[in-house]
Amino acid sequence: MIAYYTLCSMANCHANDWYEGNYARILYPKANLTSQRINNFLTAIGTEQTQRNFFTKYIKLLEQKAIDTSSILIDSTGLPNNIHFPLTAIRNYNGETQNEVRLIYVVQQKTGLPIYF
Repeated sequence: MIAYYTLCSMANCHANDWYEGNYARILYPKANLTSQRINNFLTAIGTEQTQRNFFTKYIKLLEQKAIDTSSILIDSTGLPNNIHFPLTAIRNYNGETQNEVRLIYVVQQKTGLPIYF
């Protein structure tokens, strides 16, 4: 279910169809696609400490592989968001006001590898 959720943008009700036609069926023949524990998994990997640990190791990997980080691309976009939490902000674009959260990506230009988000 985690592979489906990560790789596929369709609704979760299509997970079984995806699984039947995917290599994941061979890798995980006993996969339980009815599990509702995906939220627990996303909560666990979404903690700030988990993200900090990941980026500490990931940046070391980039340094070890001597990937050129001098040519980077930075992209920022606003994602509509009406959830009340500290990162929600108000934007005004062409006179239209909307709640949003900013998403910023930093990627290595030649390889497309993410450096930070």
